[in-house]
Amino acid sequence: QEEVDRRKDDLSVESVRAKEEERRPRREYLTIQQSQVILRKQNLPRHLNYNSTVFGGDILRWMEQVATYCARRFTGNKHVLTISMNRVSFKHPLTPRDAVDMRASVVYVRTYILEVEVVVFLDPLLGETRQSHVGHFTILNLDGLGFK
Repeated sequence: QEEVDRRKDDLSVESVRAKEEERRPRREYLTIQQSQVILRKQNLPRHLNYNSTVFGGDILRWMEQVATYCARRFTGNKHVLTISMNRVSFKHPLTPRDAVDMRASVVYVRTYILEVEVVVFLDPLLGETRQSHVGHFTILNLDGLGFK
């Protein structure tokens, strides 16, 4: 009976969590400035519509991918999920001559939710760089089982 009581104490929720924390390596936390992600992208002919500009859906997909990567980097967790795109604005069309610079950074943090701002700059072959798109992405930080 003593053996059973000792093992029962070893399997309590607190002792299992404590052992799990001991095995898990400590991670250095990033500041919001350190989590900034910059991505340069060149468009391909398959991204162009009949007006010879890049489809807006492709730009949104690229923005969402860089926002997700920024959130993964900030949280140190690969299990994140985009739950909304807010305040997305398209100021200038993206042409085949433009390279795209996307800068994502975390602007708001709660317990399980992050807001990532993505700013897109157009870098034409000839001319000056200008800001063209802005969007805010709300991202949910999940655990390995898909729960908050």
